[in-house]
Amino acid sequence: MVFSGKRACVGDTLSYWLLYLFSANIIYNFNVSTEDGLSEKEINTIMDGEFGITLSPATHNIVFKSRI
Repeated sequence: MVFSGKRACVGDTLSYWLLYLFSANIIYNFNVSTEDGLSEKEINTIMDGEFGITLSPATHNIVFKSRI
């Protein structure tokens, strides 16, 4: 854990579990993919990111299709 020691955050474990449950719920209920028609080269360009003060992903669209 990032914040450990005698002054650890009380809600640290709770926040990890909430993030886990939120992510699992999205993956369980939706098929997540990139927009149709992207070539492998375009996908690799998105994954490489853009350099600045921090590394940011390139602009892209994500499609959520309900499984229900």
